[in-house]
Amino acid sequence: MAYQSKSHRKFLATSLTAAVVASAIAPTAGFAAEAKTTFPDVPAGHWAEKAISYLVEKGALEGRPDGKFDPTAQITRGEAAKILAVTLGLKIDDNAKASFKDTANHWASKYVAAIEGQTKDVINGYSKTEFRPNQKITRQEMAKMVVSAYDLKLDEAADIAFTDNNGWGKDYVSTLASLGVVEGISAGKFSPDSSVTRAQTPVFIHRAEVKEVRVEVPSKVAAVNSVSAINGTTLQVNGTNLAELKAEDVTVEGNKVSEVTVAADGKSATVKLGSPLLLDSTTKVTVKGKSFDVTYKVEVKGVTILENQTYDHDRSNQFVKIQVDGKELTPQELITAGYEVEFRSFTSKTGVTVDNDIFKSVTNNVSTTGELNKPISLNSNSSRDFYVRVTVTKGSEVMESALTKVTIKNLTATASSISNAKISVTSNSSTFDLVSSTLAAGDQANFKELEVAVGGSKEYVSVSAGAAEVSVKSSDESVISVDKSTHELTANGPGTATITVTYGGATYTKSLTVKSEKRKIANVKLGTSALFVGKTTPKSTNTFTVQAVDQYGDPILATGTNAISVQSSDASIATATSGALTSPSSNGKLEYTVTVTGEDKGTADLTIRDAGNARIGSAVRVTVGENTAIARYTLTVDSDISDGDVAKVIAAGGTGATKNQVSTSSTIDTGANKYVKINLAAFNSAGQELASPEAGTNYEVTGVNVSKANVLDTTFGTNGVSATDDYLVVKAGSAAGTVTITVTDKNNASAKQTIGLTVTDKGATVTGVTFKNVPAVTYATLLNYEDFLSLTKSSKDPIISGLTLSKSFSQAVRLTTGVPAGTTTNLTTVDALYVDLNGDGQYTSGEPVIGFAGMATTGDIVATGSTGSVTARDGYEVRTGSDGNVIFRVYNDSDEIVASKVVKVDF
Repeated sequence: MAYQSKSHRKFLATSLTAAVVASAIAPTAGFAAEAKTTFPDVPAGHWAEKAISYLVEKGALEGRPDGKFDPTAQITRGEAAKILAVTLGLKIDDNAKASFKDTANHWASKYVAAIEGQTKDVINGYSKTEFRPNQKITRQEMAKMVVSAYDLKLDEAADIAFTDNNGWGKDYVSTLASLGVVEGISAGKFSPDSSVTRAQTPVFIHRAEVKEVRVEVPSKVAAVNSVSAINGTTLQVNGTNLAELKAEDVTVEGNKVSEVTVAADGKSATVKLGSPLLLDSTTKVTVKGKSFDVTYKVEVKGVTILENQTYDHDRSNQFVKIQVDGKELTPQELITAGYEVEFRSFTSKTGVTVDNDIFKSVTNNVSTTGELNKPISLNSNSSRDFYVRVTVTKGSEVMESALTKVTIKNLTATASSISNAKISVTSNSSTFDLVSSTLAAGDQANFKELEVAVGGSKEYVSVSAGAAEVSVKSSDESVISVDKSTHELTANGPGTATITVTYGGATYTKSLTVKSEKRKIANVKLGTSALFVGKTTPKSTNTFTVQAVDQYGDPILATGTNAISVQSSDASIATATSGALTSPSSNGKLEYTVTVTGEDKGTADLTIRDAGNARIGSAVRVTVGENTAIARYTLTVDSDISDGDVAKVIAAGGTGATKNQVSTSSTIDTGANKYVKINLAAFNSAGQELASPEAGTNYEVTGVNVSKANVLDTTFGTNGVSATDDYLVVKAGSAAGTVTITVTDKNNASAKQTIGLTVTDKGATVTGVTFKNVPAVTYATLLNYEDFLSLTKSSKDPIISGLTLSKSFSQAVRLTTGVPAGTTTNLTTVDALYVDLNGDGQYTSGEPVIGFAGMATTGDIVATGSTGSVTARDGYEVRTGSDGNVIFRVYNDSDEIVASKVVKVDF
């Protein structure tokens, strides 16, 4: 008998005759006798074959006149009404008319009328007068009709997730999906607005009526089926719906759970233990209230080294991972089980030349632990490959792995992209920053600086010779070769090569062309085209810069046959540096400074001449006049910070300042871009720029106004401003706010200028923490930072992960012991979190302290070896009788608590 909804059953019981009930049981007359249940376009095994036959036998569906079924054709709302009315066994009155005007003369009117009159809320129109019987019915409309007709209810335990089920019919679709009546058309997609086909329609109804043909629906409720030991410190939990399994859901007798990782399908999870299981012993493990007896055994049939292993070059407690019969085990577990373990390493996969640099302790070319050295030198750019074999022996039984590659890298540096790179070139005994993309044969070059993006922030990374975090490769070593230990490039011969630089997972490529023609002066670049010099007694001077450039557009040293000099068109008006220019700048630009002296009122042109006195490039027009009084100043933020600018910031008192700490806008920060360099220029009443003003001689800072205290660092310069020659350096304090700085001419009080700055507190600080799962402690242990923070141990300070920072860095965040000298904090017994800018693994003065970590307790829990408060790195001991809580806190750089974790102790 067809499944009947509650409403339909009630209708039958109260309104229909026994004959009508009987007709609902048997197929409708006129259909069953001639119904064809097989069609050439619905072959055996077709996904909808049984459902189609089911509805054909009921007389609710028919084939086409040509004998086919046409399973992919779409059905209309009128057709759907007929199918449902017949399937439900409703009484069909040939003269009945539906209530909708647009069905008055439609063939489906009697079926719509039957549903309207004998069921409740199964069918709806678009309005009181409009049914749209010829419109294609959508999947969510069909879902609504089926749910209402069969009075189906949502199975709330079902795990269903259609990402596109957000229309008006989402509740109906969810109900059918939870019961296994419908599936999606693709992974995670139901396509509610798609039209229903002739094959899909019977499947909807067949599954609604016959529960046995419904599809299996996964449950949200977690079920644990088994627990086994993968190795001494790892359990595997098998079951279903384990996605939400947490460390506190698992207890292991006499042990603690440090971490739970669930597989993507939710059918298994690995459980990391704080201490090893006892060999050949049974341990009680409880997961979600269900207990299992787990026996840990080690029986070796085969051994391999885990492939594709990459380790950091300077972390401690790293071991080459091995697998025994497909399970990851430690050498100590094998030794405990009575096996001998020997690791050997080689320089190549031939296994001939021994290389013992990788292992910490080696005797007779053998390591018995597989523990890696620290640090391991990286003499092949930023990585180094070793080939390792492990041999496991017990009595006469010997098992040996294949030689497997193990890669060593610097894994602490991170960057999302590299947008630019500065290349320093040494050519003909001169060193300059490459402007073009051309090297001359014989040139040597190095990547000097990388401009990287880290979490949306720009950062400059200095590249030292052989830096482990950097990799440099050439596409053609015959054109440009790369020294593996220093990263130095050598231009070998004509051609083009692509150089690839890798830093922190990001890459940068630059195509360089090598030409055989030697570099020679081809032009000059002048710092200005016009210059004003005052005619005063004693004589006044002014300066401009000259840069000689070669035929490729790069700076070139102006010496010997490439020497240049300056010549005045009228020495009675203006004179300049005589003879060949010497002592170029050392900032990579090879710029020469020309000093111009005003001799008399008038104008003269200064030209640059080569060694043969031929003019090179354009001229500088010099105007000499008596208008030397300063009438106004300009103050502009230096937006292009060079190495020379950083040197000036340091000279102004910014000890240890780096390029990353100097802002290129009028906004500075309390923790990141804490400095700004402001350039001064002086002009006379005619608007002509005068010689560079000098602090104390020409001008003085007459006003430093801040919106509130501590906006500027008042220990720096005078009230946060250091005036040096023709520039100011300003240093942010500890509070956000605004600043106005005024400079005034010492001889003309009306010649003053003000500049405004904004100080923000969006610099480097901790803003969020993801703690480890720490279950309640019921055993003797030490609780310290390792239990709460995700970390990687190194030979120096541990690397901390799981932190959210207000500013991203490419370098690692580490936890030092105590608080570095000079750090401002009111906290006591805390350890500082800092960014390891220079990558040396320990705190260096000037590196940003971004927060602090500390611990506290309630109850009778004591500090390690003493009583009272301790730092996060020391921790607290849980002893017999301990009862209370251990509280771990992470603070930002303003001493505010960012996050805390409380662990209950009852032992």
